[in-house]
Amino acid sequence: MYAGGATVLPVWLEVISGDLTLKIVLRWGRCLVGGVWGVFPLLNKPLKLLNENSIAGIITTNYDCLLEDVFEFETYSSQDELLFSQSYNIAEIYKIHGCVKTPSSILINSSDYELIRLKNKYIAAKLLTIFVEHPVIFMGYSLQDEDIQGVLEEIGNCLNTEQLAKLSSRLIFIKWAEGQNKVQVKKVLIKLNSNRTIEATEISADTFVKIFETIHSNRTQLPVAAIRKLKKFMYSLSISQEASEKIYVQDVDKILNDEDFQVAVGFGKFPDVNSMSDRGYVSITAAEIYFEMILNDRNWDNSRIAEKTIPGVARGVGYSLPFYKYIQDISPLLLPPEIQKMLLSNLNYDSYIPKSRKGYVIGEGSVKEIISRYPNNVKKQISEIPFLRDKLDKDDLHAFIEKILLEDKTFYLDHKMGARSSINKIIRIWDFLEYGESYCLKYSDEIKKINIDL
Repeated sequence: MYAGGATVLPVWLEVISGDLTLKIVLRWGRCLVGGVWGVFPLLNKPLKLLNENSIAGIITTNYDCLLEDVFEFETYSSQDELLFSQSYNIAEIYKIHGCVKTPSSILINSSDYELIRLKNKYIAAKLLTIFVEHPVIFMGYSLQDEDIQGVLEEIGNCLNTEQLAKLSSRLIFIKWAEGQNKVQVKKVLIKLNSNRTIEATEISADTFVKIFETIHSNRTQLPVAAIRKLKKFMYSLSISQEASEKIYVQDVDKILNDEDFQVAVGFGKFPDVNSMSDRGYVSITAAEIYFEMILNDRNWDNSRIAEKTIPGVARGVGYSLPFYKYIQDISPLLLPPEIQKMLLSNLNYDSYIPKSRKGYVIGEGSVKEIISRYPNNVKKQISEIPFLRDKLDKDDLHAFIEKILLEDKTFYLDHKMGARSSINKIIRIWDFLEYGESYCLKYSDEIKKINIDL
């Protein structure tokens, strides 16, 4: 509406920070500007002070889209959308009275507000964590406002006296006082319908700009939108053991049972790889490759292992690594040079036998017979098995290695026992028997065309 040549436009804002030291709830009262569109430049400048990493979220009863234009937050446009969506309590806008983009969501008449009253319990439950864990500043709301009273009433019903006292220390109401030159601070009581009261702090001022500037000084090291993405990724990680484009996943049970369990979290865009999952593939170790080769428990993308993992790992272990499993669908001519080098050095079974023992062959027997022959000497079993040569059954070999890795992991990991290199050798032999022989036959012509200096 127009009055005295000026536009009188009420704007209702509530801003709640999520994981910051300071939490905020705002309501901008009446703005007098010289034209209906003039309000947006007037508001944008002070509101932009709160963007990026000064507040963590917004709850609003406003229908318009001003907040979405100013803040790059995820928006929930109605109570129903908020109640039935996965939210992360940071970098989010909750439009609890609806949005102009979805007219059917708008709550505006008496029957709508009766619906609000009935749903307050659900909204209160959704907001309870935010309210009790973080300080909250209300701007533009009076202490007697029915919306605030309703939510605080429902939250208060969930808390005992001691908890209510803690909540009181977190509630700050900002009151616009026209013509008041000095900022004033005092304690006030909010009376609830249950005859209980909640103490809050009331700050009165004649402008909100200084308050916005103060809030702006309370900043996180990362933009809150970035923190929300990280929370979303970690939440996805906690409920899934599947790898994705942006999450690299290892088996949760194995991680928790590992005494050497460590946590590494990466966030952001890395310059040398295309995604977080690529970064994960770069960090895979030789031991992990050997274990996955037999246990097949990582859900890795074989092409990424070949491209991102094996080249660097191979250089670090003297080009002694199983690799055939990961290159089944890749032409030898398209392989990284490191894998081409290993391929040309491991084209037949004899490549895995020490030169000093090329002529040694176990005349008769099998993996099971060797185990029976040396029942209490696993190291001897491992050292003899390769010399079965053409009598070596790859399925029996796989079962033998798998039993060692699953039942006696310490035997493999303990350097003092000297077993790791021997086990690694028979894992490479199994890789060749299972995948290598068929690969070399399939790509025999391409292999001849590889031109690399060994």
